[in-house]
Amino acid sequence: MPETGTRKEYFFYSADGSSRPAPDYWDGGGLIWGEYEGARGGKLSFFGFFVGTQEQYAKAKSPPIN
Repeated sequence: MPETGTRKEYFFYSADGSSRPAPDYWDGGGLIWGEYEGARGGKLSFFGFFVGTQEQYAKAKSPPIN
């Protein structure tokens, strides 16, 4: 598990086994947003993130309008 605060790298993996970097917010116009870390038993044990455009991320975290 990476240490808290370290820069993470994300990749797209294809069925043929090839991979390529996924653009992230560090480079602007990225697809990785809303990273979060969590602990179990007092130890860092998982992290999560949203994959999509910045606009999609904003929409996904906004409450729906009724």
